[in-house]
Amino acid sequence: MSARGAFDPSIAVSHPFRRIALRRPSQRIAVLLTLLAVTLQGCIIVRDGDGDIPPAPSYIELINLTGLVIDANFFISGSATDEVGLFVRENIYTAYSTHVIPTLGAHETAAFFLECDATRSIGVRRPVFQNLFTLTGGESSDVIFLLRARDFSCGERLRFVYFAEGDQYHVRLERPQ
Repeated sequence: MSARGAFDPSIAVSHPFRRIALRRPSQRIAVLLTLLAVTLQGCIIVRDGDGDIPPAPSYIELINLTGLVIDANFFISGSATDEVGLFVRENIYTAYSTHVIPTLGAHETAAFFLECDATRSIGVRRPVFQNLFTLTGGESSDVIFLLRARDFSCGERLRFVYFAEGDQYHVRLERPQ
């Protein structure tokens, strides 16, 4: 046992230039946690400017089960709290598509993340299904409106499935585990 203030090698940490004695338990815990974080592979936690952990982004999938091309009519808003506010031209989301005209191709799936702060509400309104060769198809009358904290949570996985039943076209919401 060493006297107070004296160097105790049992609680020292090697450093390239010197040895540091850790006198307080809180210092020992901080060093141990730092060493664990550096040596263990895994998740990196990013904190925002206030030191809070930002909420996880939502994982969205748009799945086309038909042989038709679909104008998905997928909308997102960081502020809208009702259908009237969400379903406006400036809230239509097309970044999921790599096509010149933003569509969801036949039997195509688009998957992407949406940051929580950017998604106060999300939804689909009246998607359009088209056969580009025969110029046939139709419009679904389905509308899905989701409000964060009421209908979905940050970090949740949401799947919008576009499908046909006979000559009727639909979109449904699924919440896979």
